[in-house]
Amino acid sequence: MKAVVLNIPKKNTFDGMNRLFLFFLLLLSIQSIAQPTFDVAQGTFMEASASRHGDKIANDLRYYSGELNLPVTWNPRNISIVNPMYEWHRFSLSDDSITVHQDLHDYSLFLSHRHALKDTTHYFLFAAGIRHYAETGIHPGSSTLTPAFAVLYGHQVNARFSWQAGGYYSREFFGHYWLPLLGYEWRASKRLWTWGILPRYAVVDYAITRSFHACFFYKGVTDSYRVRQHDYFAWIEGQARLGFEYYLSHLPIAFTVDVGQSAAREYFAYDNNRDVEQELLPANGLIFHAGIQLRVVTNKDFYAPQKK
Repeated sequence: MKAVVLNIPKKNTFDGMNRLFLFFLLLLSIQSIAQPTFDVAQGTFMEASASRHGDKIANDLRYYSGELNLPVTWNPRNISIVNPMYEWHRFSLSDDSITVHQDLHDYSLFLSHRHALKDTTHYFLFAAGIRHYAETGIHPGSSTLTPAFAVLYGHQVNARFSWQAGGYYSREFFGHYWLPLLGYEWRASKRLWTWGILPRYAVVDYAITRSFHACFFYKGVTDSYRVRQHDYFAWIEGQARLGFEYYLSHLPIAFTVDVGQSAAREYFAYDNNRDVEQELLPANGLIFHAGIQLRVVTNKDFYAPQKK
C-alpha cells in the first residue's frame, strides 16, 4: 500500500480548514484501511416507502444518522479508530389487520484496530462495540445493551488489489447472530474503483471528473430493537442504490445523493407475554438517500480532488 504524501498548503481563504484537514490526515496511518477514502464525520438522511395494493400493505421508513471516525496512529503498523454513532428511525406499517408505528433509535461506540505484520502487506483488523438499540422511550440498561465483534485477516496483493476474510458476531434480541465476511478493494482502472465488506456493504465508484462521481451502493441490514421491557422489533433487508457523489475542490467535504430499491425486506415483532414472533408483511419499495461527509482521500491514486 502507498504512503500518504503531505504537502503544506499555501495560505489562502481556506487556511483554517486546510489546517484541520491536515490534523486529521496526520492522525491517519501511512497505510489506508480497506478503501481509498476515510470519512472522519458524516450525516445521513434516508426515506423509503412502499405499498402493495393486492394485500393492502403499506410501509414507510424515515432515517437519520450521524457518526464520527476518530483515528489514532500508534506507529506505522498500528492504528486505532474510535467510532461513536447515533441513528433514529420512524417505521410506519399497516395492513387490514394491524397498524404499527415505531420510533426507534440506537447509539453505539465501536473501537477498531488495524495491526500490520512485519511484512506490512499482511494485517489484522479487529473491532468491538457496545450498542443500545431500543424504542425512543427506553433508557440504556441490561435489556438493551448488546455487544458486537468482528475480526478480519487482510492481504495487500499489489497496488491495485487487496482482500480481507473473517467473521462478525452480535448479540441480537432474537438470538446470536454470526456472519462470515469477505472484504476487498480493487482499482480496476484510473477512474473505476470498487471496495466493500460483503455481505455488509459494497461500493462501485466511477469518476466522471475529479469532483463528480457516479456510484453504486449495496448495504445489508440486520438490526433488532428492544420494545417495551422484553419485546423486540427486527428489521432485515438488502438495499441497492445508484447515485452521485460530489467532492468540493477546496474543502475535504463530499455530498452523496442516490436512489434505489429494497430487496428481501422483513420486519418481525416479538410479544414476550404471548411468546409469539409475528412477521409484519412489509412491501419492498424505493429508497431515497442523501449524505454529507468530512472525507479524507487516503490513496493518492484515487481520482478525486487532491488537497494541497
